[in-house]
Amino acid sequence: MSQGILKKFFEMRKFFDVSKSAEAGKAAGIEAAKDIDVGLIIGEAIREAVQEAEKQAAAVKALLDLNTDLAEEAGKSQGQVAGEVAGANAGEKVAVESVLAEAIAAAEAAGAAIYGDIGKNLGREAGEKIARDIASKLGRELGAEAGKEAGYQAGGEAAVEAVKAELSKVNLQELTAQNAEALQSKMVALGGEVGKNHSNSLVFSNSNSIY
Repeated sequence: MSQGILKKFFEMRKFFDVSKSAEAGKAAGIEAAKDIDVGLIIGEAIREAVQEAEKQAAAVKALLDLNTDLAEEAGKSQGQVAGEVAGANAGEKVAVESVLAEAIAAAEAAGAAIYGDIGKNLGREAGEKIARDIASKLGRELGAEAGKEAGYQAGGEAAVEAVKAELSKVNLQELTAQNAEALQSKMVALGGEVGKNHSNSLVFSNSNSIY
């Protein structure tokens, strides 16, 4: 047998030996894998999955809570300002309408008791002016205070309701840091606007019960 043939023979034998070793190793690996602790893997996978889920859920909740809180504060602030102005106007109107007739009647009676019809007429003119001034002043003060308080509370509540409804439409999975910042600005603006409008409507609708 020539040297070349022998060399080729040993090379082929080496190849088959390596191939058999690889096959044997593969089979041994498959067989050994059957005995691994699957329960350990399942437990670890579940633990990591739960931790990640909790982390994501907490981040989303924190984001939504922050937007809601900021919007609520904006709603309260705007509602308080709007409520104070609307309450002052409504309070003045209610006070003047409520007390003017009685005050004039009392002034007429007082004037008439002193100087008859002339006194009555003088009493009407003087009484109307002073009664209107006092009613206007006190009505605005009391109305502003009542409207301020009502607007603060109502503005915040309306803002929270509106913002929660708006946030429910947001695809949180597509939310980026940049989008989150824009979303926050939008929710604050919405909360302020809703708080202001709701406060105005509430004060005017309740203007007859300011006192």
